[in-house]
Amino acid sequence: MPRGFAQVAVGDDGWVAQGMDQQEKTAGLWYLQQQGQQWTLVLQGDWSPALWQGQGERPPSAATLLAACPDSLAQLHLNLESLEGWSDTLLPALVYGVGEGLQARGASLEIDTQDHSLQALLKLAQPVTVDAKAGPEPSRLERLGLLAMGWETTIRAAAVSTQAFGGGLLRLATGRASMRGQDLLEAMYRSGTQALPIITLVSLLVGSILAFVGALQLRTFGAEIYIAEMVGIAVAREMAAMMTAIVMAGRTGAAFAAHLATMQVNEEVDALKTLGVPPSDFLALPRVLGLTLMMPLLFLYSAVISIAGGLLVALFALGLEPMIFVQRIIDGVALHHFAIGLFKSVCFGVLIGVVSCHMGLAAGRSAAAVGQAATRAVVVSIVGIILVDSLFAIVSTYSGF
Repeated sequence: MPRGFAQVAVGDDGWVAQGMDQQEKTAGLWYLQQQGQQWTLVLQGDWSPALWQGQGERPPSAATLLAACPDSLAQLHLNLESLEGWSDTLLPALVYGVGEGLQARGASLEIDTQDHSLQALLKLAQPVTVDAKAGPEPSRLERLGLLAMGWETTIRAAAVSTQAFGGGLLRLATGRASMRGQDLLEAMYRSGTQALPIITLVSLLVGSILAFVGALQLRTFGAEIYIAEMVGIAVAREMAAMMTAIVMAGRTGAAFAAHLATMQVNEEVDALKTLGVPPSDFLALPRVLGLTLMMPLLFLYSAVISIAGGLLVALFALGLEPMIFVQRIIDGVALHHFAIGLFKSVCFGVLIGVVSCHMGLAAGRSAAAVGQAATRAVVVSIVGIILVDSLFAIVSTYSGF
């Protein structure tokens, strides 16, 4: 019999240990019973702390209940059927503490109750464990198959998003698209005007870097005069479109994905579906169109600022006259170079818009899913930009354009 407790007979098959500490006054709230090899801790009465505060009483602690249990105990049954009521988190905390204490002894606690609220609280308190031996490690072939299935799902999702955007364009052309002009203007403003400061800074630095790198090589041959053509062609064909697209993917694409993912979490997308409004038309179409329309303008602006950055380097580092630099740009950089960059910017705008809106609308319903959608939108957009630019480089090289 544990110390500090009294034995009370309950028949030929068991006994009861009741708390004898008069300061706690908890003898009527619990008792420990043995029947054969089975031990049962019975909690009874009303476990509402508000009833005890006026009487100066306090409930038993988990240590008190554990002290009543013998050291050789292997399993303890907790009977809560005699409870008249409980409130606050006192009872769940006590049960959780007894279970942790028994686990530390190598014993287990089995709870017998039909109280769904208490069961839910105790389930939340249980730590999530992962069985490391749940199954054998997949082979290389299996991992390759899983990877292929993942890529297949991604490609299928991209195809569905592209098809939805194409259908939205057809409905817009026929006047049946559920898109507001106000949303299109707002998307153009956020994708264009608000992006000018960061585009200006990045383009100026890129043009300066190109001029510096080119000057180091051309100076060896005394050909610094060709720095204008080098900067102009590089900016017109590649750098202006690519750097603008990367900046817009990290800035506007992430914002689109996060905004739509937040609407998904708040069930606003479900509300649109319930009203019969296609989310691809009402939410994605104005954003994709706004970004696509602004990308060519941002490309031209970026090209001008980048050339201005190269002009500053040529002026202060190489000592070239500004008019000579500008004249060589006009004579040496053909318009088809700018046409290639302009067409690239349109493709990049469509890519960023479709990917970002797809990631936002396909996001989960949690706060973490919003961040994941924004991250995936940026990563996939940047990878897609590089792939598309590579295809353009290959096609233009073999076509001689």
